[in-house]
Amino acid sequence: VWWIKSSNDEKYFAFSQGCHCPPDHPYPETTKVLLTDNKGNLLWEREVATECWGLDIAPSGEYVSTGCDDGAIHLWDREGNLLWEYKNEEKSSVHKPSVRWVKFSPDGKYLLTGPIEGDYELSGLFESLTGKLVWSFWTGGYLREGRFSRDGTTVYLASTNGMLYAVDTNTGKLRKIEAFLF
Repeated sequence: VWWIKSSNDEKYFAFSQGCHCPPDHPYPETTKVLLTDNKGNLLWEREVATECWGLDIAPSGEYVSTGCDDGAIHLWDREGNLLWEYKNEEKSSVHKPSVRWVKFSPDGKYLLTGPIEGDYELSGLFESLTGKLVWSFWTGGYLREGRFSRDGTTVYLASTNGMLYAVDTNTGKLRKIEAFLF
């Protein structure tokens, strides 16, 4: 298990599999994403093509999203229905478009993720229900972590290049650069 995430009320738990396999051990061909309730009952289980490096559950527990090594982003509802899927196209032989982060906004309206558009330096904000891309933001490296402010008006983006950005949730415009960490 790579990730365990719970709804705010801890009634639902999402899990995703992954593997840091040793060189002599083959990677699994598929991995699983699961949703359980707080009594341990399996509500659903779905296979994905590759390990999920990103996982989140909406604060209400209504939706689960994964970001996977093959560049796919999935969004399921609580019943396990796939609502939408986004697939990054590989544009570089050096950097894979592996999705490393997915995060719902505090109200569940938006899903922050990265990378998008096959560019490992681009992060994006999607409408959760429709999968429509609202904006993209160049981070200069892989999105390593993303967080929303408590009120949901600001998105904080931490990039592998050592930068931390504060971005307006509604516009996608830079508010300020918080720090250069290297």
